[in-house]
Amino acid sequence: MIALAWIHAGWNVMEAFPDLLDAHLSLGRLAERLSDPAVHSLWLADAIRREAMASMLLDGRLVTIEDIAMGRVRRWSGLDPSVERALSIIAACDCLCGRSPLPVEPPKEKRDKRLKPPIAGFLGMPDPDDEGIYAGRGDGDDEEDAEPLYPDDEVEEERAPSSILSAEEAIRAARAEIAGGHAALAGAMAEPASRSPSSPPLPSPLSHDWLMLAWRRINGPADAEDEARIMEAGTIIDAALQRPGLIGVASALHGLLRPDLWPEIGAPELPALDKPSKDARRAKARGCPKKSMRLQEERQRQADALRAAVAEGHAGICPAMAFIRMIVPWIIARACGLRHPGPWISGAVQRFGRRDWQEAGTVGHDAFVRRLCRILADGFDAERARLDELERLLVAWERRMRHGRARRAGKSLEVLRMLIEQPAHDTSSFGRCRGLKTRMAQVALHDLGRCGVLYEGTGTYSERIWLANGLR
Repeated sequence: MIALAWIHAGWNVMEAFPDLLDAHLSLGRLAERLSDPAVHSLWLADAIRREAMASMLLDGRLVTIEDIAMGRVRRWSGLDPSVERALSIIAACDCLCGRSPLPVEPPKEKRDKRLKPPIAGFLGMPDPDDEGIYAGRGDGDDEEDAEPLYPDDEVEEERAPSSILSAEEAIRAARAEIAGGHAALAGAMAEPASRSPSSPPLPSPLSHDWLMLAWRRINGPADAEDEARIMEAGTIIDAALQRPGLIGVASALHGLLRPDLWPEIGAPELPALDKPSKDARRAKARGCPKKSMRLQEERQRQADALRAAVAEGHAGICPAMAFIRMIVPWIIARACGLRHPGPWISGAVQRFGRRDWQEAGTVGHDAFVRRLCRILADGFDAERARLDELERLLVAWERRMRHGRARRAGKSLEVLRMLIEQPAHDTSSFGRCRGLKTRMAQVALHDLGRCGVLYEGTGTYSERIWLANGLR
């Protein structure tokens, strides 16, 4: 039936039938695994994080999972621009998936108790319990104009004019009417429970408003030229998805990757990874030369790996490429009838063939279909392997907690799933996520670190940050 549908669509099936069939079978196996809501929730957070890292590598920026995890905890600090870009990609994917982003709050200012002002009596002010309290009668500018207020005095209540009262009543009535309208709209839209009730509903996926939202979230405001390109991209997607299955996906991507549609494709650009990182500089300034040297050696290895990727054609830079790669899951879901967005393919593109992806607009449609099917099959198989890896990691963490006799081993699975979604924690963030006070959050983090589930990521900042051990 699938082959007959492809033949009816006017495409030469026999030429790339094995690759196309393999990609469809891999997608079906992955969709079956993700049909479980718990598995899908666990996979989605990890997939979005890996998409950000792979997309940054394809754009010529190397960002690790530790950078992203620690950046989400200390977002108010001065972050590297590459980490900020990766966090913006994660925020965009969270928004388009209907997931509420993790709360990020700036640190509260710590006030020294020794700087508290003395009691009012030391400043020459009267004690509030005394009978003679200055009521401020008069203009209040001069102390002599104020008359003392005694307990037997009658105080007249100041009432607002009737016009102000009527305006306030009208404002209250208008607010009640607006609140009722919002409640009715929320009930009609039936939004997912993960989104806040006060958040506006998302546009329909792959519509013009949805594409504009995706562009703004990942690339900032769009000018008139960008809006025209996005409108043309929406037309290309609607026309291509008339074809069945992954043929429609390939047709849509073949049209979106045309060089004349996105002419700003540039040459690869390398970041300055040879310079010492911020952590290395701080470690050296604090008198830790061994740690500084270790961090610099790790950064040098990252620079060598990135240069090798650029030399092999696996890294480049283009603002529109990240946008196209980010909307691929919704194209796959609409073309193949999936309930949830499909997997992202930046990792498969980086592993399998960036040149095939980059040269999509210059090759024929049938040749690109064969290349894309190989990339998709590799990506779908990698996602299923990643699910197996996450399940093995959860089992290993749970075994460590039970052998280490952690205090909360009975609720270990819930805590460990939270560590997959948010791998880095400090005392404040862990307490917010688990509903614990500061001291109990410190005890829980210490237990997880003692069992080997967490490790201390850095000790050079004002508060310790713990990272999930073994999550790569």
